[in-house]
Amino acid sequence: MKMLLNTIVFLFLFASISYAQLPISQSDFQTPPQSSKIHTWWHWMGGNITKDGITKDLEAMKTQGVVQATIFNIGEIYTKKVDVPKVKFNSPEWIEMYQWALKEANRIGITIGIQTIDGFATVGGSWITPELSMKQYVWTKTSIDGGKQVSVKLPEPIKGEHFYRDEAVIAFPMQENTNSFKEARPEIDVNKVSTGNVLLDANPKSEIDFKKNHVVDIRFKDGFTANKITLYPHLPFCWDMPLVDNGRIKLFFALSTSNDGQTYAKVADLELVGVNKAVNATFPQTKSKYFRLELVKTSFVYFETLPIAELELLKDNENPLFQPPVTSFLEKTASVYDLNENALDANLNNTIKPITENSIIDITSSMSPDGTLKWTAPKGRWQIIRFGYTSTGVKVDPATPEGEGLEVDKMDTAALNMHINSYAKKLVDAAGKYKGNTLKFFLMDSWEAQFQTWSKDFAKEFKDRRGYDILPWIPVLCGETVGSTELSEAFLFDFRKTIGDLLDQNFYRHFAELSHRNQMEFHGEAIYGGWGAYPPMDALKSNEYIDMPMTEFWANANSNNLIDYQPANKPVTTMPTSSALAFNKQIIGSEAYTGNAHYSEAPGDLKPFGDAAFCSGVNQMILHSYIHQPFDLKPGMTLGKFGGHYNRNNPVWEFNQDWLKYQARVQYILQKGEPVVDVLFYTGDELPLFYTKSFVNDLPYGIRPNACNIDMLNTKIKVIDGKLSLGGKHQFSLLLLHNSTRMEFSTLKRIAELVKTG
Repeated sequence: MKMLLNTIVFLFLFASISYAQLPISQSDFQTPPQSSKIHTWWHWMGGNITKDGITKDLEAMKTQGVVQATIFNIGEIYTKKVDVPKVKFNSPEWIEMYQWALKEANRIGITIGIQTIDGFATVGGSWITPELSMKQYVWTKTSIDGGKQVSVKLPEPIKGEHFYRDEAVIAFPMQENTNSFKEARPEIDVNKVSTGNVLLDANPKSEIDFKKNHVVDIRFKDGFTANKITLYPHLPFCWDMPLVDNGRIKLFFALSTSNDGQTYAKVADLELVGVNKAVNATFPQTKSKYFRLELVKTSFVYFETLPIAELELLKDNENPLFQPPVTSFLEKTASVYDLNENALDANLNNTIKPITENSIIDITSSMSPDGTLKWTAPKGRWQIIRFGYTSTGVKVDPATPEGEGLEVDKMDTAALNMHINSYAKKLVDAAGKYKGNTLKFFLMDSWEAQFQTWSKDFAKEFKDRRGYDILPWIPVLCGETVGSTELSEAFLFDFRKTIGDLLDQNFYRHFAELSHRNQMEFHGEAIYGGWGAYPPMDALKSNEYIDMPMTEFWANANSNNLIDYQPANKPVTTMPTSSALAFNKQIIGSEAYTGNAHYSEAPGDLKPFGDAAFCSGVNQMILHSYIHQPFDLKPGMTLGKFGGHYNRNNPVWEFNQDWLKYQARVQYILQKGEPVVDVLFYTGDELPLFYTKSFVNDLPYGIRPNACNIDMLNTKIKVIDGKLSLGGKHQFSLLLLHNSTRMEFSTLKRIAELVKTG
C-alpha cells in the first residue's frame, strides 16, 4: 500500500505562449470547407424508419450546411402512434435501411457515424450475458463460535440477473455489533410478504423496494420499547442526485401500534430525509408487540420506488447495525454518486478497535460449491464473510425490445470484444465499399452506466497495479476497519484508483483499439470531470484515446420554461478540452444545444449558448438532435421531451442556414488555432476528481486554466532551457499551492524533480 500525504501541493504553471502566423483563407472563411461545417446526431426512433425519410433527411441536412450525422437507434420514448411500418432493430430490414442511409449519404456528400448500441447509454445490448455485464462486489456476514469443527451453510449474497460468483471466504475475530432490535428478533413483513433478514442484516446492498402506500408490519414475541426509527435508503444514482443534499429525498411515514395485531392506533407522523446513509426520526417512547409503518408519500418522484436497505426501531442511545467506521462508506467504495466534494476526506477519529491484518484467515477452500462451510475454527467468536460478485443489472437505455440488454463489463476486454463482434463489426461489414469513407466512426455517448466495483480478474489486477494482495482488506469493502482507519482509507484510495485504471485501460483505450482495427475512428463523450464520483476515473487519460473528444452543453430554460441564457464571468473548464492541449487533439466536439424540447427555440435564443461553448474550447458543434422524419407530417417526430428540434419538419429549420454558417466560420478559425492557457493545474491523485476542491473556480477574471494529471507530469512536461514545456509548445514558470487533496509520494518526487531542474 502506498503512503499518502493528506495536505499536499497543487502544481501551478503560468504560461508564456508564442504564436506562429496561421494560414487562414478569406475565401474559406466566407464559404467554410466541409471540415469546418456542422455535425448532428440523427436519432432513429422506435423502428419508425423509411427510405424516403432517410433521403429527405440527408438532403435537408446538406442544404442547411450539416455535413456529418451519427445514427442512434433508440426505443420509443413517447406515446403517440406513428402510422409507418415498424423496422425491428438489427433485423435484415434494419440493416437494409442502414445501407440505404450510407448509399444516400455518399451520394449527397455527408459522412456517417454509428452508435454501437440500441439506445444512447452507454455500451451493451441484448447479446451481453450476465457473465459479461457490469459487476459489483457483494457479501454476507455470518457469526460463529469457534473452538470446534463448524459446519454451517453460509447465505449467498444478493444475485442480480440470476448471476453470482464466489471470490473468497474469510474469517476474523469479531466484535459483536448488536442492539435491542436485533436481539428481539422481530418478524418484518412488507405488504404482508415476509422480508426475512433483509432489513436487519447490516448490509446496504440487500434491499426492499418501497413505494407509496407500502405497509411494514413489525412483530415482536414480547413487548418492545423504542422511540427512534432508523432507515438506510439506498440509491446509487439518478439524475436528480445533485439536489438530494438539499433534502430532495424525503420519506413520510405514519407509525401505528397495536396490542392484538388487528386494531392499530396512530403514534406519530415521521419524516426522514436523506439517502445512502442512516437517516433517523424520533417519536414518543412506545412499548408494543406490533408496530406498523405506512409510507404515506415521498418527495422523490424520479422513480416510482425507493430501495430501503435497513430498517430498525431503536432507543435514543442505540446505533444501527450498519455503521461502518469509515465515513461515507458507499462513496469511498465507488458504489454511489458522490453528493459532497468532502465525502472522500479521511476520517481519523474512529474509536472502534480495528481488525489486525494478521488475524484475517483465508478459508475459501473450506466452503463447498453449495455454500456449506466446514472449518475447524479456533476458539473465540468469529465473523465469516462470504464475498463475491454479481451483475449490476444496469441496461442500455432507451432501447427497443430487440436491442435492450445489459451494459457490458467495462473492466473486461474480452467482454468488450464480444460486444464489438456481436453488433458493431456487423455494421462495418455491412457498409461494404463505404467503410472508412462515408462510414467514418463509432460514437460513444456520455457515461450513464452507474457504477462498477468488480470484475472477474479484479483481485489479480489490483495486485499487479498496487503491489499487494487485496484479500486481507476485503473486510474494509464490507464496512470494517483493518489495521487502522488511516490504513483502511489508504486501501480505499487504492481500490478506487484500480477501478479508474481498469475503466481507462480496458474500456476506453481498448474501445479505441477495436475501433481502429475496424478502420473506424472513435468519437465520444468520456467523463467531463468536476461532477461527483461518476465514476472514479482520470478523465484526462480516457480522453487521450478518443480521436474526437467531446463534451456537451445545454440550452437551459428559466422558471417559465423559456430558453434563457445566463452569462458567466469565465468559460467552463472540462477534461476533454484540457486533455487536448497535451495530446494535440485539434478538434473538440460538443453535443450542442441539448434542452427540453422547446418549439419556440430560434437561432437568436441559442446563439449565446454556442458562443459560450466556443469560448470554453469547443470547435465542432454537433446538434442534439436531428430526429429521423419517416414522413412529411409537421411538426414531425421528436425525441420526447429531450433535445432541440433540428429537422426538416420543424418550420424554423429552413431559417437555420445562416446561423449554421456563422458557426462554421467560427469553427474554421478555431480549428486552426491553439488554446490560450494561462494556468496549468495539477488535479491530484485521488479519484474521483473535484474541480471545486482546487483553486480553479477562484481564479481571477480572464485567467484560463487547464488540467494536468500525473501522466502529463511524467511524460509530457519537459524542462527546456530551464523552463517547463507542455507538448513542446507552451512554456511555464512553476508555483506550488497547498490543497487538501491527498497525493502519493511518487507524485511529490516528480514535482520536486521539475522544481529542481526548472
